[in-house]
Amino acid sequence: MGFAADPDGLGALVHRYELFNRSQLYSWVAASGRASVATGDFHRVEHLGGWKTLIPCDRLESAVVKYLRSRRPVYLARFDVEASRRAA
Repeated sequence: MGFAADPDGLGALVHRYELFNRSQLYSWVAASGRASVATGDFHRVEHLGGWKTLIPCDRLESAVVKYLRSRRPVYLARFDVEASRRAA
């Protein structure tokens, strides 16, 4: 929670801020206008859904890192595992 209290304290070390973690929104990131990503680790299939980050770049580690260090926009998309199961 340190970044929420003082986002400029270590801001030079951060390229992207977590806007979503699964379905939880960090409103202070949205309000700040900072470059963001949607994340969410999962350990069970039911945790796979939620907001994810789509990056328009080559599928190479170096390209992903370079893109995320830039200020270029990423695309945030919500994935719903239950809806996908019903559609199948």
